[in-house]
Amino acid sequence: MAEHNKYKTLIEVIYSSSIGGSERLAATLAREFKARGLNVSVCATHSVEGPISEELEGIDFRGFGFETRSRVGKWLFPIQLYLYFKRKRVEVLHVQHVFVFQRCYWPARLAGVKNIVLTEHSDYAFRTMPEYKETSRKYAPLADTVTAIHKRLQQYLVEELSVPVGKMRVIYNSVDTERFSPGLPHSNLRGQLGLDEACVLLGWVGRMHDAKDLANLVNAYEIISATASSSHALVLIGDGDDRAMAETLVRNKGLSEQVFFLGERPDIPDLMRNFSFYISSSKNEGVPLVILEAMSTGLACVTTEVGGIAEVVKPGTGLLVPPKDPQALASAAVKLIDDRIFRAQTGAQARSYVTRNYRFVDMIDAYQEVLNIA
Repeated sequence: MAEHNKYKTLIEVIYSSSIGGSERLAATLAREFKARGLNVSVCATHSVEGPISEELEGIDFRGFGFETRSRVGKWLFPIQLYLYFKRKRVEVLHVQHVFVFQRCYWPARLAGVKNIVLTEHSDYAFRTMPEYKETSRKYAPLADTVTAIHKRLQQYLVEELSVPVGKMRVIYNSVDTERFSPGLPHSNLRGQLGLDEACVLLGWVGRMHDAKDLANLVNAYEIISATASSSHALVLIGDGDDRAMAETLVRNKGLSEQVFFLGERPDIPDLMRNFSFYISSSKNEGVPLVILEAMSTGLACVTTEVGGIAEVVKPGTGLLVPPKDPQALASAAVKLIDDRIFRAQTGAQARSYVTRNYRFVDMIDAYQEVLNIA
């Protein structure tokens, strides 16, 4: 398409300003598009401000706080969205997740938005909530383009949500390998937590909700604490509905001196450099951006084999285990805890694999192409 036919004004639409893979992807795209001289803004439909909005470095942000609104406020929400899109004279909308897309589709169309691109990250909600799947089947095909973050998800969207094949595009998550890179951290997380410098730190980052299966992680860590011979601790970064459950489970198992909940933090790249390796216990995923970030940081990963993770974590770059199996998760983690050389070799191969196969610029270019912005 000729340059003069490309669009000029883009809004990235996210669910909330909390730490999550889709929110961090949108924030990353917004920063990169701004650096390329594009007119980009970000809005969150269901929250106001948070760690993601703080990362936007001068990019215009608007939070609508749908979740905390009164009944009247929720009724006014689509009107306010319409007025916001109209005032911004937005030409392109990039929406993360179908449930957010449902909220903003008609306000956007009525406001004259010319190109609406939907990016989906997981099929978990569709599989677990039949009513949501039905409404999504009505809305997802209305997008001008639908992108999926791995091939299995693309197949699901076509077969189960009736998205036309011609509208589909797979764009794998990628990562800024300079921002997420090995090296000495600026902070001393072990010292801050009162841990010995030789302590092996297992790291986890994300939104704490059901799909992440934090109970599986805590149960696995109980086994780890009884079997690993080296000093170790588990650090969880993020927040969400399942945080209280996980904290209670940790207390009940007597693990409070080894498991640390740090809440939402803006300094994820530096915190990752404090980790010894990354651990994920999810029972459902897409291709988590955080896995690629950990691998880019030079961390070996122990992760459940769900969603599109096996398309990213290859032999030699990490260890895959079945979901909902704390014994398998623990055994793989103990192998990394107790074998420092194996851990270092696996982390180095993970870094090399990501830098070769998930080039950051390729992902940005792919999204700029489907959004048709310049």
